[in-house]
Amino acid sequence: MNEIIGAALMFTGMILIVLCNGIWYQCKFVLKRKGFPVNYFYNHFQDFRMIDKAVSEETDIEEIRRLRIIKKRMRFIRIIFPMAFILFFTGGFLGNYFDP
Repeated sequence: MNEIIGAALMFTGMILIVLCNGIWYQCKFVLKRKGFPVNYFYNHFQDFRMIDKAVSEETDIEEIRRLRIIKKRMRFIRIIFPMAFILFFTGGFLGNYFDP
């Protein structure tokens, strides 16, 4: 029974991790298109400050609305990403997937 629950938790965590990464890299692509310095492999937490700066510097109302949606999604990631890792590793330990 633990193997089934572990597999379900790992799968749910993996789906959430992929979803969060997709949202995060969408933000990176938007910031890069706006001319902000972006690195795809490190300095990920810098993106939170840069999306705030992009919203404050933008003058087009439609673009401001779009950037605010991305900003809300990034806030969502702050909560969901750690929870997804907890789900993934809890499922791995419940299902004994990490035993040698």
